[in-house]
Amino acid sequence: MSSMASPQGRANLFRNRRGVYHPNRVHPSSQPRHSESTPSKSHWRRSQPARDAFRPRHNTSLDVENAPWLEQKRSPDRQTEKLPIEQIKGEFLRAIDLCDRVIVTAETGAGKTTQIPQFLIDEGYSVIMTQPRRLAASASASRISEERGEPLGKEVGYRHALEDSVGLDSRLVVSTDGYEFHRFLHRASENDVLIIDEYHERNQWMDALVALHEKRLNAFYEGKGPKPPKLVIMSATINAEHLSERWGAPIIEAQGRTYPITQVSPGSSIEDDVVDEALDGKNTLVFLPGKSEIYSLESQLDDEDVDLEVIPLHSQLTSDEQNLAFKKYDRPKAIPSTNIAETSITISDIDTVIDSGLERSVELIDGIETLSIHPISKFNVRQRMGRCGRCGPGKYIYHGQVPLELLEDYPKPELCRGPLEKLTLALLSGGEDIEQLPFIDPPPQEHIELAKRALYHLNLIGPRGHLTEEGAKVAALPVDVRTGKMLVKAVELDVKYPGLLENMIDIAAIIEAEGITISDKQKKWGRYCKGEHDSDHIAQLRVYRAAQHRGEKTLEAMGVDAKSFRRAEEMRRLLDRRLEIGPRPEELKQAPSPTMRQKMLECIWTGMSDSVFRKVGSKGQDSMWKGLHSRGDRKLSRSSVVQDSSLIVGKAFDLVVLREHDDTKTLPLVLMATAIDPKWLMKHATPQLKRDLADSVAKAKKRGSRKRATNIYPNGKRGRRE
Repeated sequence: MSSMASPQGRANLFRNRRGVYHPNRVHPSSQPRHSESTPSKSHWRRSQPARDAFRPRHNTSLDVENAPWLEQKRSPDRQTEKLPIEQIKGEFLRAIDLCDRVIVTAETGAGKTTQIPQFLIDEGYSVIMTQPRRLAASASASRISEERGEPLGKEVGYRHALEDSVGLDSRLVVSTDGYEFHRFLHRASENDVLIIDEYHERNQWMDALVALHEKRLNAFYEGKGPKPPKLVIMSATINAEHLSERWGAPIIEAQGRTYPITQVSPGSSIEDDVVDEALDGKNTLVFLPGKSEIYSLESQLDDEDVDLEVIPLHSQLTSDEQNLAFKKYDRPKAIPSTNIAETSITISDIDTVIDSGLERSVELIDGIETLSIHPISKFNVRQRMGRCGRCGPGKYIYHGQVPLELLEDYPKPELCRGPLEKLTLALLSGGEDIEQLPFIDPPPQEHIELAKRALYHLNLIGPRGHLTEEGAKVAALPVDVRTGKMLVKAVELDVKYPGLLENMIDIAAIIEAEGITISDKQKKWGRYCKGEHDSDHIAQLRVYRAAQHRGEKTLEAMGVDAKSFRRAEEMRRLLDRRLEIGPRPEELKQAPSPTMRQKMLECIWTGMSDSVFRKVGSKGQDSMWKGLHSRGDRKLSRSSVVQDSSLIVGKAFDLVVLREHDDTKTLPLVLMATAIDPKWLMKHATPQLKRDLADSVAKAKKRGSRKRATNIYPNGKRGRRE
């Protein structure tokens, strides 16, 4: 066996800086370069006596007196030794030299995100660090480059789907979990260390990235592949012992605090508490379940006679809009936010956190995607509490109905609760099967089967679960699988119908932004899609075209959600780059020609052919619809323009809304509906779908025929035409 074919040879080929693993010994290339004596691997075990002084990590009640210490924003000439993370620097560097995986725990604000990657690059490692969100990736990279006195994009850079600020000499790159997952899936990493920060968030891309790393490291141990980079898992609160036992990895823990945080009793309402804090000159961060609650609070605060800057913060805002939260103002600011502000980002001047105690998350319930609302966990409380007190003592106000001591310890990982079509297809495009990966918490088998059935019906995977040619094209697009199939169809037809792809890119961007219109302002935006009664997709496109090149105030007057519109603009630019669209005409036609409109409908039908609903009756003023695979009857969303159709395609979606006293109600809906021609459906649907569709199409045809054939006979009797 040649040295190049051996595990050691492969490690040298793929940068021997990483060292070589052997089950019973440490290869000399992995030995630490520090002057201190090197401890044995048993030193890193969690059970060592010296750890007894550490606080328990799994308290069942919330210890407010021992609230998390918090990192204070510093100028580039700061003294890092004052940060709690500095105390474990030597221990951490010895561990990363000895081991392939290291777990770092330190509570919110200890300096993990900014200092751990700097420890590594100062030692000569090249590092990739992931963050759960785009805002966190760019903010973390910006902060680290500022501390190092370097311009962003030189030694330190960041990248995600919408932006790339990485130079040829960058030794630290901060990326989003999803973006790095796709890179890791399709190529061998050239970096020495992969840091997964904020691991407690447990989004599906993060869990998939960890599982891929574990599989590749196991393959390397068996002599079957190159060695992946060393892995560092960082979090404020995770079940570190479980990971340590699974991997034999050391746990490095830092302790300390900067400013204390005091919990105070809530006032009569969140609004009152925000106003009271503003009158005291305090900046507040308010955690709310979703966008509707954010804008409702913003509207309430605007009506108050108080000098206050209100800055909404959620994931669908553009980067520029999100960055407004970091700015300093001449008056107190209030930031109503979703859990986007719960981890990773640091808004340094927050004095008070006001917590609704609620969050929204997408779950699969009986196979239906559901936007549910539920109490947060103790972990979320600790994270949210840690967002204040960065520059001085902080205050935490909890408005949840569930007592703190009765909250669950941890939230459920996204992998175990959400839809899996996109992840399943992405893995297949890289030659991986979701059922064969060693996940920390495997997804439910039922969710995997639902995902594979949907992909099969869309002809994105074959009967044996293999990736089809069409599936590979869809997997390469940064959108939902059904939206991706629409775009692949548009690429195919664009050769004969120029301009079709641009139209479908705009529709795809609108879908990804979850629509751009304000549902209760249909009278305003309806004038821009007048006469459109068959497709919400095309109606939204016409409104989108009318809204282009308009200012913020004009958009509001048009009934367009300016935040969603800007998000759609971002996605359009991304898809233009991915699909290599050249310069666009200054203005595309607001209303497409009949031929173009028909081809757009065919693309929409193709992408959503597994999401067919037939009309089954009416309830009051609402038409009721039943899907092929969904339970119960549904109604169209309030913003739908679709009328008088017997068959539609759309997205089954359950929306859980909050009522008085935290009571909830579930609304079964069909989102973004488009009427469909049954003849086209039975001619062009995938063969595997036609059998399922046949019964619904026949019933829809019968209903439509009955409606058209009804007539008043001369003798006054109702009947059918002969």
